[in-house]
Amino acid sequence: MPVQTVDTFPALISCFVSDLAHLLEETTPRTPSATDFIDLVERTRDLLASSNLGNLTDASEDLKALTHLRDAIGTAS
Repeated sequence: MPVQTVDTFPALISCFVSDLAHLLEETTPRTPSATDFIDLVERTRDLLASSNLGNLTDASEDLKALTHLRDAIGTAS
């Protein structure tokens, strides 16, 4: 059986970019770069963290791993 390889980061971008943009009440970027996607996730994380609703602040905690991803791909700002 042949091994199927997937470029994970573009797959993440295509799966989540429109949902994240929707949460921020923004239009979905047409072809976001990895840096654009990470910026979108960070802004979503910050928005969720500022919420008074426990489930949204919990969701922001889940997005904190992004810092490690940003550093790993060499786009640290």
